[in-house]
Amino acid sequence: MASPDDELQFAINARLLADAALIQLIGGRIFDRVPADAQLPYIQIGEAAKSRDHMSCLRSWTLYPSIHIWSDDVGFGEANQIMAAVAESLDGAPLQLATLRLVLLVEYKSQVFRDADGLTSHGVLEFKAIIEKRAN
Repeated sequence: MASPDDELQFAINARLLADAALIQLIGGRIFDRVPADAQLPYIQIGEAAKSRDHMSCLRSWTLYPSIHIWSDDVGFGEANQIMAAVAESLDGAPLQLATLRLVLLVEYKSQVFRDADGLTSHGVLEFKAIIEKRAN
């Protein structure tokens, strides 16, 4: 059986790469594993917490995927702008998964803060996704 984590991550990545307004902001820099020489700003597809929903009639999961935004622009303006574009692209998006069915994808919470280096803005967007196994 397919992993709900992998299917959702693939669909999120494809959706973000297809968003022309977002790509204009970040120059197409969307990573899972960030290269050492990556130029800022960029988006990193982050981790996802997952719980299994226990129902006798249906197999489903609730996932909380995170998207990280990194910027070296002064202040939080650029990070906030990129975060807003990501939220606009993904919140309520009808993503198609390969073998599973996305029931819901909504923005859950967001936060932007200064990274440990004191210069880099780090934004984190968390989403809530409900995924079901398709009926046979």
